[in-house]
Amino acid sequence: MSNVLRAIKARIKFHWGFILRQPLYTAVQPSTKYPTLTSIIGALSYGLSKVKALPEVSVIDNHLYSTAIEFLKLSTWITYALHLPSPELGVVETRDINKVVLSLGIRRENIFPGSRFIWGIQAHGKVYLPGVDMDICVFTRNEYADIVFKASWLLSRLGSKESLVSVINVRILDVKEISMKNVKTRFITLSDTVEKVLEGIYDEVNMPCPCTEWWKLGVVKNPSRFLRKFLVPRTCIKVQVKEHKAHIFMDEEGDHYIVPAVSWLS
Repeated sequence: MSNVLRAIKARIKFHWGFILRQPLYTAVQPSTKYPTLTSIIGALSYGLSKVKALPEVSVIDNHLYSTAIEFLKLSTWITYALHLPSPELGVVETRDINKVVLSLGIRRENIFPGSRFIWGIQAHGKVYLPGVDMDICVFTRNEYADIVFKASWLLSRLGSKESLVSVINVRILDVKEISMKNVKTRFITLSDTVEKVLEGIYDEVNMPCPCTEWWKLGVVKNPSRFLRKFLVPRTCIKVQVKEHKAHIFMDEEGDHYIVPAVSWLS
């Protein structure tokens, strides 16, 4: 991990909240309770594609990948922290009833003007966080810091096209690895890097953990294969880190991060 020299820290603000669809649902479409790292990489890759004029799809070793893979190559780890207005309440997903077109899922003979099968009702999940800030931190090598910095300024949404965000500021920070067994952090981290939580309020949730396979066309038929447990702090939490499972970094603003010892590109 000695080659991780810089952290790009972006503060964004949600306009109203976000919609991040959980996979494999049809009649009901719940949102994830918290932003996933895969969605954040997708959002950041939009800026990267604009800066570098990248296509939507990349060809690597004769296989098709989403161009989000190009941002994954620039980063060693990505994490975030939410500034929740009420840590005790946390984040609540709501589901609004919507009238939707069902023509893609019904038989052809039932698709005609006036057919009672064309329209249906679905419950669509949303997480309302109006005006809430979130800090996104990308760990990258020094030679990639400038391009990640520029891509971060172009963040415009996190999730569906309606999930608008504004970028408040982006900083390039120096980071240093420190030796500690117990550490306080407000950033999400993989559960299997932590021995136990000593204090603070948090949630433990399943999220897809980014890897190159996730963005390979036609591979993700069973998303549960990519799910891992994450600790999501509602307040700053104090944890005991498992030996040899992670590295602890501190940036020049004093924030601490628990970065897995094994890179997602390994």
